[in-house]
Amino acid sequence: MDTLSNRFLALDPNITGVFKGPYPLGIDPIWNLASNRLTFLNSYKMKMSVILGIVHMTFGVLLGVFNHLHFRRTFNVYLIFIPELLFLLCLFGYLVFMVVYKWLVFTVRDSRTAPSILIHFINMFLMQGDSGRPLFPGQVRFKVHDDTRSPVLSVPVLLFGKPLYLYWQHKGRARLNVYR
Repeated sequence: MDTLSNRFLALDPNITGVFKGPYPLGIDPIWNLASNRLTFLNSYKMKMSVILGIVHMTFGVLLGVFNHLHFRRTFNVYLIFIPELLFLLCLFGYLVFMVVYKWLVFTVRDSRTAPSILIHFINMFLMQGDSGRPLFPGQVRFKVHDDTRSPVLSVPVLLFGKPLYLYWQHKGRARLNVYR
């Protein structure tokens, strides 16, 4: 093949010889020469950004519990830490699980038939069932409304728990003649 007639290199990992296994660190540099590099690299960078962001947020929430315990505000553990962690991990921890599971289970050959994580996540918020193939074997029993029940119940606790507790501590105890 003449090099002048083929100005761009389109890579298809499904062709024998193109994909020889995972690249040990980062992305194989040959993708910089490919004409379809943006399609591949943008998807990869977006997924890695989401995973790293959720790991950082989870780490921050976990560090917050030490502040609550240090300042002896155990009510913050029940009214802030647990609902935050429940909300974060039930929604976005599940998203990270689906991304990593899809990376590990689906190979290049069956990636075109793999279910869409984005469609599943949107259907989860719309309380609709999945119309396609499940991502993992037990996903059919793991109903869509069960995915969002815990985070939805933790939102009112996050919004009203601490203000109501502080209001009760300030005003309610005085009415009940309870010594602080």
